[in-house]
Amino acid sequence: MDAHRDWVISGMSGRFPGSENLDDFWDQLIQGKDTVSESNRSWDSNGYEVPTRMGSIPFLEKFDASFFGVSGTQANGMDPKIRIALEVVYEAIADAGLNPKTLDGDRVGVFMATSYSEASDIWLRSSEKPSAHCITGSHPTMLADRISYTFNFRGPSCFLDSGCSGSFNAMQYAMLALKNGLCDSAIVGGATIDLLPLLAQVYYSVNVLSADGKCKAFDADCDGYARSEAVVALYICRKDRARRSYATIVGVKCVNDGYKPESISAPSAEKQEQLMKELYAEAKINPLEVAYVEAHGTGTKVGDPKEIASLAAVFCNGRKEPLLVGSVKTNIGHTEAVSGICGIMKMLMSRRAGTIPPNLHFKNPNPECRALIDGRVRVVTDTTSFKGNIVGVNSFGIGGTSAHVILQFDDINSLPVIDCDSGNIVISSEAGKWETEKRFSAVVLPTLILASGRTKEAVEHFLNVALKNSNNMEFVGLLHNIARTNVPRHDFAGYALTKSNENFEIVNQKRLDSRNSICLIWDVPNHKNEISSNNGTKISISLLSDESLSGHVIQGKIIFPAAGYIRLVWKAFAKLQSVNPDDLPIHLENINFTQIRELLPNRDLEFKVSILKESGHFEIVEENEVVCTGIIQRANKTQQESLTRASIANSNGETLEQEDFYKLLNLKGYHYEGLFQGVRNIDVEGRWAKLLWKQNWTCFLDAMLQTRILDFDASRQHVLATHCHSKSLQTLGCNKLSWDTAERPKAVNNSVV
Repeated sequence: MDAHRDWVISGMSGRFPGSENLDDFWDQLIQGKDTVSESNRSWDSNGYEVPTRMGSIPFLEKFDASFFGVSGTQANGMDPKIRIALEVVYEAIADAGLNPKTLDGDRVGVFMATSYSEASDIWLRSSEKPSAHCITGSHPTMLADRISYTFNFRGPSCFLDSGCSGSFNAMQYAMLALKNGLCDSAIVGGATIDLLPLLAQVYYSVNVLSADGKCKAFDADCDGYARSEAVVALYICRKDRARRSYATIVGVKCVNDGYKPESISAPSAEKQEQLMKELYAEAKINPLEVAYVEAHGTGTKVGDPKEIASLAAVFCNGRKEPLLVGSVKTNIGHTEAVSGICGIMKMLMSRRAGTIPPNLHFKNPNPECRALIDGRVRVVTDTTSFKGNIVGVNSFGIGGTSAHVILQFDDINSLPVIDCDSGNIVISSEAGKWETEKRFSAVVLPTLILASGRTKEAVEHFLNVALKNSNNMEFVGLLHNIARTNVPRHDFAGYALTKSNENFEIVNQKRLDSRNSICLIWDVPNHKNEISSNNGTKISISLLSDESLSGHVIQGKIIFPAAGYIRLVWKAFAKLQSVNPDDLPIHLENINFTQIRELLPNRDLEFKVSILKESGHFEIVEENEVVCTGIIQRANKTQQESLTRASIANSNGETLEQEDFYKLLNLKGYHYEGLFQGVRNIDVEGRWAKLLWKQNWTCFLDAMLQTRILDFDASRQHVLATHCHSKSLQTLGCNKLSWDTAERPKAVNNSVV
């Protein structure tokens, strides 16, 4: 093999069910644990017939936005898989022994696999007016483009979707780009996060998902798989430039089966066989050299026999010992778009440990898998010694796009994975130089190890890791290379002596005030947030998620507006009716605001909205205290009255202009700013007002309520009616207030008249 032409996997990182990093992932595999668990998303309680078990990534809400230069508003509007992808890409580059800052402006390609964005679907359906951040934060192409933007990579950037073979399709395009000189190195990865139950319901209805949530690949009792989540990234570069090499990518091929008489989604043993034979011939590798294949292995009654038949046809002719196979899906479930790379990572970790972990849920071979029955192929059910230097990995797509990857391992000592998930970190070392294998031409043997990070805990964690591996000079060399360039926004530093019994010390600590503190918790669009008559709707509000709220100031404090409660219950009621809020006229009675809630920069308000279906009685709770109650119902036509422009034109009374109106409110302690100055002018007798429409319902409703501040005789019964082309609010009783148009509101200088 030619180091100038070979491409290697030099770094990797990922998040998996029950695992925050690759070491956790490996511990689960080698211990034979099933990381698929009971879902905490309560889909079954909402009437969805889906299995209760799935593989879930922990801590979707955590993200160090400021480290990656992401604003609070954007972070809240960002698909969790994109947030996590930024982290794992950073970690994969660091795992390769590189400081990501050194790749700034380089020709690094980004090739990411994913399917639809369920986060985008949730936000677009639940938002009163979709924000641009929904596009820049959750459009599928942003999974790749956000990475290129954040790290200033200037190579090709794209996302690919070929179903479950997506990550291998991404790898194929990455290899083509690398070999054709379109980029010098590449990030290959992808993400699958399941936020909605709808697709699971469809899969379950066609017997693709296992009822008990256990993937029994190749077993006689196989009945499908469990859906699962993962976010993964590989850093691929030329072998002679790699500072570490997990494996050489000998070949990758991803092609479609073409027409099949059975159906587009039916697997074809013949086409799988043809694909693998062509790839091994092109790579000039004898299939008999392959001792193990990480199979697609979904545990479906149709798919497993087809795959075993194709593997036997390619790898078993003339073989003296059984071909060993397994499927990581039995451990973590089916991660769909990234399942192929999950299989690769299992192989890379197995090679490092010299052990293949056991396949789970296998008792008796599927009688339709003849090569299992006659012993030509054997499923690994116990920890097994890793033999040979070549492995194959399968990944098949639902639409017939099948893929296979060949990996070859070098005969070198293994290095620990550089674990970055405890906090972004850089470690440096200083001492004399030494010579080692040609991949490490100038590495430093430390007596002093330096580290910097975002938090004190991160520095302590990595100094412990460095000291634990201080005798592994290649590993220390990787750490030294990472630290050659300073990393912005690292507020802590520390050092340790490798030959000292004394503890390390944290130095150069910067004082952090509340303005510079790290915000780690962000919104996660989740099916649990959709209305449930039993559990209510949970909604998080903060100044970061809605900056306009900072303009609602009363007596010098930022107070969550009363109109905000109206909008919360309106949206929750619309969810209950399965309609868009703007298409649902509502009738509100006996609204009682029982508590005031102040908005603080470092605190989120967690509201729970509960509505009784029959009566419409609702309550809004925050911190176990009721803050608002009332009755909400769908308005009937007799309740929807309008005030026409003609009646406004015939009113000859005096008016207050915007500036004078808000001066009066200011004297009463209402210090409205920004979008909350929504009254353009108002009749001094309170008969009508002209309001500003700035695409924000909370501010618009609040402007309506502001008109009543100067009139304390208003009734407590209100009607709000909204249509695509007609929106109105009126106060029933002595006075009326309305905004009504025969067609969509016409704006003049952002005014609605």
